[in-house]
Amino acid sequence: MSISDLIPVSLELAILEYQRDKTFEAMLFNLDTGFIASYVPRAKERGEYYKVIDEFCLFYLYWLHPHRGRRVVPNQWLQQTQKPTYHVWSGYAFEAVCHKHSAQIIHALNIKTVENISNWRLVIRQQKAEGAQIDLLIDRSDNAITLCEIKYTDQPFLINKQYAENLMKKVEVFRKTTGTKKQIFLAMIAATRIKPNKYSQSLITSIVTLDALFQAPNDS
Repeated sequence: MSISDLIPVSLELAILEYQRDKTFEAMLFNLDTGFIASYVPRAKERGEYYKVIDEFCLFYLYWLHPHRGRRVVPNQWLQQTQKPTYHVWSGYAFEAVCHKHSAQIIHALNIKTVENISNWRLVIRQQKAEGAQIDLLIDRSDNAITLCEIKYTDQPFLINKQYAENLMKKVEVFRKTTGTKKQIFLAMIAATRIKPNKYSQSLITSIVTLDALFQAPNDS
């Protein structure tokens, strides 16, 4: 079984009680050497999540594996950049880079004390209920939590009314589900800058751009 068989489309597995399958456990152990990362989401007692974090693996799973045995036509790669798959891949790849540079992100956000770094997801099995996902969660020691929304775009990103409502819903679902009493801050991690408007100014407390990810945490 190859990594592309293990993670065919979603690039993320939620494995509950995987210890029962020793073969699968051994396979994950062998892969957990920089290709994938395992983590237990905040306040989750059972189960581990596995994410692909190797940039080449992400590229392979999206662009090479699906086209095995096919001839590359002229301008094929340029054509791919116009498809939704390109934007999905870009988002996954940028998120992987952000998780690898969490120390730089914490420094850029001027956070001094950190208890835990993870992400958070509420999967809903009831039809009328709503789920939510937090890309990067920084649980702090100063009675606060910073929820980071990771967004890749090749142009400055504009938070419109619909996107703002989605962000507010994420915060509310997180607060209600976890029951946290900590103060919640919302930050944006963006490949490019965020266009300022009334939504960004009222919702976003901090913005981290791509340049900050490649600075040493102790740089001024």
